[in-house]
Amino acid sequence: MTERDRLGTVPTLGLVALLAVGLGLALVDPFTLLSYVSYGSIGALLAIRRPRNPIGWLLIAIAFGFVGTTSTPGVDAAALAAGTVSNWEKVQVWVTGWSGSASYVCLFALMLIFPSGHLPVGRWRLPSRILLLFCLVLIVLTALAPTISFTGEGGVETVVVPNPFAVLPDLPLWSALPPSDTFLMTIIGLLVLGVGSIIVRYRRSTGVLQLQLRWLVAAVTLVVAAVLVGLVSLALLADVIGGLGWIPAIATFPTVPIAVVVAVLRYRLLEIDRIVSRTVGYALVTGILAVVYAGTILLIQGALVAVTQAQTIAVAASTLLAFALFQPLRRRVQRAVDRRFDRARFDADRTTAAFAERLRDEVDIGTVAVDLQETVRAAIQPARLGLWLRTNAHGIAGGAADR
Repeated sequence: MTERDRLGTVPTLGLVALLAVGLGLALVDPFTLLSYVSYGSIGALLAIRRPRNPIGWLLIAIAFGFVGTTSTPGVDAAALAAGTVSNWEKVQVWVTGWSGSASYVCLFALMLIFPSGHLPVGRWRLPSRILLLFCLVLIVLTALAPTISFTGEGGVETVVVPNPFAVLPDLPLWSALPPSDTFLMTIIGLLVLGVGSIIVRYRRSTGVLQLQLRWLVAAVTLVVAAVLVGLVSLALLADVIGGLGWIPAIATFPTVPIAVVVAVLRYRLLEIDRIVSRTVGYALVTGILAVVYAGTILLIQGALVAVTQAQTIAVAASTLLAFALFQPLRRRVQRAVDRRFDRARFDADRTTAAFAERLRDEVDIGTVAVDLQETVRAAIQPARLGLWLRTNAHGIAGGAADR
């Protein structure tokens, strides 16, 4: 990489100053600070070293999205509706209303362009552009609509308040704008689509590209699963757990920039088949159990609505069912995932199990030695293989070696 490939001195100083301002705003909340520092620092590193690659800039945008979505402390929804809050609070509420969706769109774009920095080639290039343009238009319309969603402290209760920066609020156009919940589910659907697309690219890639994609596959799969868990938790148990439902998502968000910096800079690029396999497996199990849990609660509540209004029976039954399903479901899902993402281990396990089955009926030590060497060679393909046997009571030693 030449000096021309790096960001200039003046733009670098401007970027550092901008990130310093964002850092000051992120200090209001420790979770926001964690996410901002992870995305902002790694994004800045990539933007300075490779300014022509948009990956670093997307990470910086996501970092500021975390700052924008942080709940504004002390803002009263009634005062906001009456227009009696300060101008600074109006700006904070306005940014909060659309920056979260913008962050998810940036994450979706990151999944599309990683690691080359370009949209997919071929027949998927045009649909990718259309999807990104559609999301951009929706975000702009959300920011300029007559009303905007505001989430209070704790991240649980969301209210719709007048947009202090609405543009032409009397236009009939705004009535055609989808509700905020519909827009959010559209964004979540795009994230799931992005995970699916990067998994397909991973399976079709080879060499260094496949190694790079493995890191991001593991990270984004975990993040999207954690976001879905948070949404389901808040939808069903908001009164019980409050904003704690977002803790899994908060804990997994920093894994994305870490995966990006390791893969893009190719520093200690390691084989992580088992990590990817376990991440995808547990993410799928978590998603399935969340659907089963929510469906069971709704089903039992519907069946008992004429008898009782309490939710205790439904929650208890759903918890027991999810607990009972976890182990058998995990084994089945993990076996299926290993066939796709950890094929070498899956084949090695099958080879080892077959050898153990043959060993039960074999008594000739020479045959066992040859079979063992063939099994090891097929399972792990060593460059050199040796087998030594202990001396028996008659002083006869057996051994075999493959040089």
